[in-house]
Amino acid sequence: MNPIRVMIVEDDVMVADLNRQFTESCRGFVVTKVAHTGAEALEFIDNNPIDLVVLDIYLPDMHGIDVLKDIRKNDYPIDILLITAAHDADTVEESIRSGVFDYIIKPFDVLRYKNSLNNYLNYRKSLESSSVIDQKQVDNVMAGANIQNAAAEQLPKGINTTTMELIRKALAPLQGEIGIDDICSAVPVSRITAYRYLEYLSQRGFLEKNYRYQQRGRPQTIYTRKRSIEHP
Repeated sequence: MNPIRVMIVEDDVMVADLNRQFTESCRGFVVTKVAHTGAEALEFIDNNPIDLVVLDIYLPDMHGIDVLKDIRKNDYPIDILLITAAHDADTVEESIRSGVFDYIIKPFDVLRYKNSLNNYLNYRKSLESSSVIDQKQVDNVMAGANIQNAAAEQLPKGINTTTMELIRKALAPLQGEIGIDDICSAVPVSRITAYRYLEYLSQRGFLEKNYRYQQRGRPQTIYTRKRSIEHP
């Protein structure tokens, strides 16, 4: 089986490069293009073979759903995997109806993404295993191609989507060292709640946790950004 040709569509340069690294660390995949706008992605698709597009919803020139619809309208033999901070029900529903292979919400666990790529690889292998497919093989193919959004990682107890979105927005403009007080000044949450969410993002690899030692008292916990946790 030939390597699966992937295009990353993500306007955040740092996030795009991370997604490229995650993808190429999986056997059987090669990233042939990183596009930072919808127009750039569609132009490349017009002239180059692609098997899988890893697509963000929020692009500077057009909505990711419009990119998806254009791919479907032109009947390109391409599958779509969405990685995005968009998690409203309408966007998820429209994406599923447009035939995305998977929908992963930022911030995401790298293992979740790699599992999705592995499922996609198995799906492609199942399709290419024979020119004639019996019912059992069809069942296996459909299982591999099934939308995994319902099985997506659930936030742990004590972490909810609404507060996480507020925390993300508060973190977006912050640079350098980030403390609990920075969050509390921007979001109406207690210090323990701010700490809980910063710890969660640290455990997921989006923030790096350090300590600032002082002459007296306990050391102050500080965080620095390791990678983007949301679309700007």
